[in-house]
Amino acid sequence: MGCTNVNVLHEVFLRYYSETYKSFEAFLSDALNQKILFSQKELGRGTPSFRLNDAVTNKYRKSKMGDFVTAYLTRIADDKFIVKNEYINDEYLYSILYYCFINSYEITLDDYKGKYFTVVSGKPDSPTLMWGIES
Repeated sequence: MGCTNVNVLHEVFLRYYSETYKSFEAFLSDALNQKILFSQKELGRGTPSFRLNDAVTNKYRKSKMGDFVTAYLTRIADDKFIVKNEYINDEYLYSILYYCFINSYEITLDDYKGKYFTVVSGKPDSPTLMWGIES
């Protein structure tokens, strides 16, 4: 697995896929829906990669999404959650964010606060997940 962002994907599109896809939007759709297997060369050396954590994967497979969220996140407001402190590390964090992502959560980085946020795609009133330190 790997972590990337839309800016990196745009560069990958321009360098490697602009003749294969009619538009960046079509390429992005396939990329985000995991229909493209990228090489490390395409994404660049700075792109972090990770293996799914077995414990997180087992919890995801055995739980409903609400139970999964409860296990790994703390509600900090009516519509906001934060990843529990014990899971803010490379061993757990990327796996948690991955399972949120494949369940239609959009993950974005707030450059100002240095935290990742997620909202359920297409549902503006849905809960928000923040990656940061629980106070």
